[in-house]
Amino acid sequence: MRARITLIDDCLYTPYMILGVVVLGFLVFVGAGAHAQTDVSILGNSILTEFTNVYDADIDRIAVWFTTDHTIQSHAVVSGWDVVSDEQTLQMVNGILEQGQSVKVGLKFQGEDANIAWLMASGDDILEQGWILQEEVGEVVGDEIVVNVIGILPESSFHTVPTKPTVGATIRVVGTGFAPNHSLELLIQDSSVDSFMTDSDGGFVTTLTLPENLEDRIEFVIVDGRGNESHPLSLRLDVAPDLHADATLAITSISETFSLGDFLDISGTGRLNSVIVATLINPEQDMISSIPIKVNQEGLWSLSDSMVIPLNSDFGEYTINISDGVSAVSSTWTVEPGTNIAVKAMRSAFEPGQVLKFEGEAMPNTDLTLILQDPNGNEVIIDTIQVGSDGSVEWEYPTQNNSLLGTYMLILTQGSERHITYAGLGSEVEEPIWLIFDQPNYLHSDRPKVTVENVPNEVITFLVASPTDSIVYRDSIELQSNGRAIYEMDIQNFTTGVYTAIAQKGTAQSSYRFGVGLSMSASVVKIDTTRDIYSPGEQVQLLGTATPDSIIRITLLDPDGSIVHTIDTFSDRTGRVAERHIRIPQNAINGDWSIKMSSGSTSDIVTVAVNDVQQNNLSVSVESTGQSADIVVSGASGMYVYISILNGDILIEEPIRAYTTDGGKATSPWTIKISGTYTIVVEDGAETAQTIYDYERN
Repeated sequence: MRARITLIDDCLYTPYMILGVVVLGFLVFVGAGAHAQTDVSILGNSILTEFTNVYDADIDRIAVWFTTDHTIQSHAVVSGWDVVSDEQTLQMVNGILEQGQSVKVGLKFQGEDANIAWLMASGDDILEQGWILQEEVGEVVGDEIVVNVIGILPESSFHTVPTKPTVGATIRVVGTGFAPNHSLELLIQDSSVDSFMTDSDGGFVTTLTLPENLEDRIEFVIVDGRGNESHPLSLRLDVAPDLHADATLAITSISETFSLGDFLDISGTGRLNSVIVATLINPEQDMISSIPIKVNQEGLWSLSDSMVIPLNSDFGEYTINISDGVSAVSSTWTVEPGTNIAVKAMRSAFEPGQVLKFEGEAMPNTDLTLILQDPNGNEVIIDTIQVGSDGSVEWEYPTQNNSLLGTYMLILTQGSERHITYAGLGSEVEEPIWLIFDQPNYLHSDRPKVTVENVPNEVITFLVASPTDSIVYRDSIELQSNGRAIYEMDIQNFTTGVYTAIAQKGTAQSSYRFGVGLSMSASVVKIDTTRDIYSPGEQVQLLGTATPDSIIRITLLDPDGSIVHTIDTFSDRTGRVAERHIRIPQNAINGDWSIKMSSGSTSDIVTVAVNDVQQNNLSVSVESTGQSADIVVSGASGMYVYISILNGDILIEEPIRAYTTDGGKATSPWTIKISGTYTIVVEDGAETAQTIYDYERN
C-alpha cells in the first residue's frame, strides 16, 4: 500500500490505491507553512518514507526517531549516506540532498501505535521537522479520505457556568482533558448549537445563549470529528425571571465554589434600569472590593468579568452583598485551594536572624517536598517531610543576620500537585513575577503560549534575548484583574537556538529559557561533575558539552540502575551544558550513582560516590555570653541536624532542627534560663556527638 499524505488546512486528505477497506495509516504532520513533500509506503510494521528537498539549501542530515517505546528491528538507506542508529533512532549524515532530489528511508519496527518524529537539516540549521503518527483512519471513499484524529479522550470532561442556568440565559461551557488543537461540536438535545477548537492543552471555553424553547431538563454532549461522543451532562433548568415585571432585588445564579483568581460569575434581578452595588467580603469580614452594576431594561444584572477573588487572598467562606439603596441580598460560598496543599508563611515579613515559619495543610500520610528559593532564585534548601494522618504541616528555616534580604519563595509538591507561597525577609513580600511557557521547545511555525502572573492590572515588560544575548522581541503585557495573562508570541522569524524570555516590573524580574527548532539529536555529548563524592541531599553541579543547540536529557540513576530523576535542558550556541537542578535524594543509599546525559542516540555517563557516613567528623560546642548562647555544629552530613538539650536526664525542650551549610556547619541560638550542667546532643542521621556545658547564673 502507498499513500501520499498532504496537509490541507486542519485536515489530512489521503488518496489510497485500494478501496472500501479500513486501514491503519501513518499520518505525517508538519507545522503550518511547512513545505516537506513526504511519500510514505506502509506494509504491516514496515514503513518506507521518501523525503524531497524543496529548499534552496542542501540537506546534509535527516533523522527519524521514535517518541514512544518502540524499537527498530532493521533499516534500509540508499547509498551515499552514513547511518548512525540505535534501537530507537536513525540518523543519515555525511550525504547531500540537493534541491529537487529525493531520498528513501526504510524501517521495520516492533510494537503498535508508534509515534515517529523526523527532521531535515542543513548544517546546524533545522529546515523542517514533524511527526509521523499511527492512527486509525476511516473507510476509504473513492480515491481519498479525510483523516480525523480522536478528540474525545477518557479523561475528557466539561461543565457549565453557572451550574444551574435558566432558559434563554447566556452561559459558558468549560472543558478540559480533550485532544489538543481539535475541532469539537456541542449538542443540546441532539441539536448542534456551537463548534470550537480546543487549545494546546486540550481545554476550551465557549459562550452561548440557551434557546427559549428548552424543557425543564436538558442534556449536553460534545462530539469530535469522528462522531465520538463525550459523557453527557444533564442539567435541570431554573425558572427564568419574569422580564415584564419590575423584578425585586435577588441573586438568581451563583456557583457553590470558587478558587483564588476566579472571576465571580454571579447574576440576578433588580429594579429596571437601576444601579446596584456589589460588595465582596472575605473570611475575616473585611471588604475586598465594591463596584456599581447597572440593571438592564429587562431587570437583569451580572457581575460577569468585573469582580475577581485576588490571588493573595485567604481560603474560607466569602460573602457577596448586593444593595440597591433600599433593600439588600447576600450569598456565601467557599473559596478552596486548587490543590490539596494549603500552606503559607505565619508572617508576611521576618527579620534577619529569625526563623521563617510556614504552616498549613496537605494530603495526609504522603511525602511533601519543599524547595526554598532566595530572592535571586537560587535554591537554599530542599527538604522532604512525611505529612501525618491529620494533614497538618509545620516547616521552618532559620535565617542568619547576613542572609539575603527580599522575598523568599517556598515551592511545595505532593505527587503531581504543586503550591507556591512567599515570605519576606527584612521587608514585606514583593509579589514576584511568575513566568511560564506551555512547552520547552517549539517549531518555528508554533505560537508559544506564555502565562504571566503578578499584581492585578499591572503592565509587565516582556523581552526575549537571542542566543547571542541581543534583544529580539519586546512587548508590554497588561494583566487582567485576576493578576494573570496568557500571551501568544510569533517566533517564525527566530533562528534555531536557545532563547531567554524576561518579564520585568520595576526591580522585579523573572526569566525562562526556551528552545526554537531544537532536536534531541546531538552527535557529541560529554558530561562531568565538579566533585566525585556526595552526601545525601547535596546538589550536583553538572558541566558538559554537546552539539550546539540540542535538547539534552539528564537522568539520575541509583546503584540498582533505577531512574530517580529526569530533566530536559539545552546546550547553548557554543555547545556548553550547565545544570544545577540535580540533587542526591535525602534518603539515598550508599554506593555508586550514575548520571547520564543523552541526546537521541548519543550519550555519556559519569559515576559519583554517595556516602552518608563521615566518621569522627561531627562535633558540637557552645559559645556563650551570659544567658545568650549559640550551639555550634561542625562536620555534619546531610541538610540538617537535630539538637537535643538535657539537664541531667531531663529533656528540657523538643529537639531543634538546624539546617547545615555546604561545609556541614549549623548554628542554633539558645537562651539559658537556669543554672545547671547541660548535655547537648546532636544527630545528623549518620553520627551522634555531644558535649557537656556548665552554666552558673551570676
